[in-house]
Amino acid sequence: VKNILSNHDAELVRSYQSGDAAAWNALCLKYERKLAKFFYNRNVKTPEDVQDLIQETMLAAMLQIHTIHKPESFGGWLFTIAKRRMAKFFEAQRKRGIYEPIDVEPTDVLMETDIDPHLRMNLSISRLTTNIGI
Repeated sequence: VKNILSNHDAELVRSYQSGDAAAWNALCLKYERKLAKFFYNRNVKTPEDVQDLIQETMLAAMLQIHTIHKPESFGGWLFTIAKRRMAKFFEAQRKRGIYEPIDVEPTDVLMETDIDPHLRMNLSISRLTTNIGI
């Protein structure tokens, strides 16, 4: 099944490279939900940020699609772009002091009295979105 799907991707990539805009739309539709799940599962919490990252990823892919050497590997290539976009997103968040990923449970950190108010808010939002299944 994976071979069939990657062959389908390869056909769509080649069609788009030949000027078929509908092929690009098909790739976008196929990968939009997968990218959303990817970003949500890696602590991008707001729907707006997820949508922005999806758009940035797909735009970068569209602009660079002529560089892909193995069209049948489009999915892996796309998620490599997604990882890089997400890394830039988290770095920009960190520089602005908005978000900083941590490796401890939110409940452990919330017990500390010297916690930064922005971090406390982000941890609370993280817990809420986890509890409601976002």
